[in-house]
Amino acid sequence: MRHFIAVLAPLATLASGLGCSTGQSNTARDGGDDPGADAQAIDARGGGDADVAPDANDLTDAGVVADANVPPDANVPQPDAGVVIGPTYPVLDAYAIKGITPDDGDPATLAGHRTLRIKLDLPWYVWEANRDPAPCASGYQPYDGYCFRIDAATDRAIKDWTNRGVLVSAAIWGVPTWARVAGCSPYTADPWFQNFCAPREAADFARFTGMLASRYNGGANGRIADFIIHNEVNHNIWFDVGCGQNASGGGITPCDKDAWIQRYADNFNAAYDRIKSHQSEAKVFVPFDQNFDSSLTNLTTSWPLIGAEEFIDGFAARVGTRQWQVAFHPYPKGWSLPNFDPKDLPQVTFGNVGVIVGHLMARFPTRPHAWEVQLTEQGINSGAGSSEAQQDAGLCKAHRNVLGTPNITSFILYRYKDFGALENGAAMGLVRADNTFKPSWSRWARMNKPGTYECGFEDLPYTILKRGYKGGDGHWASSRMLPSGFNAEGTGWKLHRERQPGTVMLFECARGAHNLLTRDQSCAGDQPMGPVGWIYTSQVAGTVPLYACVSAGGLDHMVSTDPACEAYDPVGLLGYALPNN
Repeated sequence: MRHFIAVLAPLATLASGLGCSTGQSNTARDGGDDPGADAQAIDARGGGDADVAPDANDLTDAGVVADANVPPDANVPQPDAGVVIGPTYPVLDAYAIKGITPDDGDPATLAGHRTLRIKLDLPWYVWEANRDPAPCASGYQPYDGYCFRIDAATDRAIKDWTNRGVLVSAAIWGVPTWARVAGCSPYTADPWFQNFCAPREAADFARFTGMLASRYNGGANGRIADFIIHNEVNHNIWFDVGCGQNASGGGITPCDKDAWIQRYADNFNAAYDRIKSHQSEAKVFVPFDQNFDSSLTNLTTSWPLIGAEEFIDGFAARVGTRQWQVAFHPYPKGWSLPNFDPKDLPQVTFGNVGVIVGHLMARFPTRPHAWEVQLTEQGINSGAGSSEAQQDAGLCKAHRNVLGTPNITSFILYRYKDFGALENGAAMGLVRADNTFKPSWSRWARMNKPGTYECGFEDLPYTILKRGYKGGDGHWASSRMLPSGFNAEGTGWKLHRERQPGTVMLFECARGAHNLLTRDQSCAGDQPMGPVGWIYTSQVAGTVPLYACVSAGGLDHMVSTDPACEAYDPVGLLGYALPNN
């Protein structure tokens, strides 16, 4: 949501413009998944189609963050070990990675084009504008002694998406006036930003999440399977803990990093325990914007932020053994621009999206629950600073990069439709404000359709490992795009995106201006750039050996099928891969 701050025009209507409900109606922003009690495989390759509308390897404990002793809330019933409460989590393959914030899009059309993930926004202030104790009036949901107003449109939509076999990710944010932390200092020109004041009491917020997990547990009302706790919590404008610009009109209140992370961790822990008490198999996410590197942390500006890398470390030390996961938003570095590149650090964008997965795998080698990343909000502008053609091409490249990154399991596009002036010039949608279709709609709709696979779907179940070279920089090998100025060498090799018998994961690591591949999950002190795929450890039919090679003096690295390493020095055998003929 952070990407529109830069324009800072009148922002009273940004709730709609950021894919967020204003509280009047959540019509068609909602979704669900199969309510069945058994795990079911959702395979985007099968089923009918509407016509496209017009135009881990062996691990060590090195570097792991020690868990604090943070037990579950004693007041919240917890499932016994191994006991499943509610339906099991749906099994989705990589063809089902495509999702969207649906706005007013027709559910039948979207589901017919194999949209198997939907993200909806559920602002707390819509459901509990006032803290009303039970008994409750008609149209309210009683839960834990309090009353929550049921938004009828949202309620219908969740059930409808559920019945269509679509998995819902719910972003839960928007704190009502009565529940806000004291000293909150939101953007003063627009009172709507007060909705992102942090909760004063974590238990009150958790009660709301528990109500949602209970009501939408796969029964008659449908199911929410993924719970995203607040929004882009490393940026104070979206999780305002009472620092930054002074709401009374004078000066800046510096942020206390530890207090900020602790307040969020308290919210997450309480919400997680409530959710898991109703749905033990639900996934619970901590969301971040693309400001990743710790060098970006700034606690004394009007718009304070903590680099996601630094926030994750502090967060992980405060949540005990809870199985948290990351929801990431890898927009381009400039929200209005369509460009991205593997060398986009200190931000993590579509271009270097593997960095977030690589970091989590290197930093938490014994906590595999943290290795799965969902991309729950991102898009490419087609308005000023870009074009519809650039949006179309950029979204295709972005999907190819994501599909080339094992352990990323969703790509939820923001958004279905433009809202013109409501978004201060941004045009992230596939459909124009006048309901006509952009070129990007046709490509997006068919990209995971059998017979018309493209944008990386045609490569599944493999990732394609490519090698490139740029004079002065050296070699680059990746399952994602090559950096600007690097020329591809050869056609590359196929690695498995999912683990197969007899395979190990290969990892991409940046060193200076070039990169290298290794089986070492930690990247041995180099910058993790993410996993590239699973490679065979022994030769099987059709495979060729792949060697790691280094230049004299160690100034360059490359991969090669030549055991002599093409005049470089051999480092060792990486494994056996299929040629990409």
